[in-house]
Amino acid sequence: MLIGIVMLAAVAASFLDYRTMIKGGGRWRELLVSVSILMIGIGLSILHIFQVELPSPLIWIEYMFSPIHRIVVPLFT
Repeated sequence: MLIGIVMLAAVAASFLDYRTMIKGGGRWRELLVSVSILMIGIGLSILHIFQVELPSPLIWIEYMFSPIHRIVVPLFT
């Protein structure tokens, strides 16, 4: 039931947004990016409904910036 509500909200939002995008000149790159972000959001919402344990994005951010952290911190201490 909850998945149906999420899908209905996504369809309604996309209809309102994409209708004006297509009529306004057909910016297909913007449309593609917007659809991609919407699909990622729908997928994450459905996973959240099914209570799937998702990794925290903070772990990836920490992994990416740890080499920079090791270089910069000694400069300021």
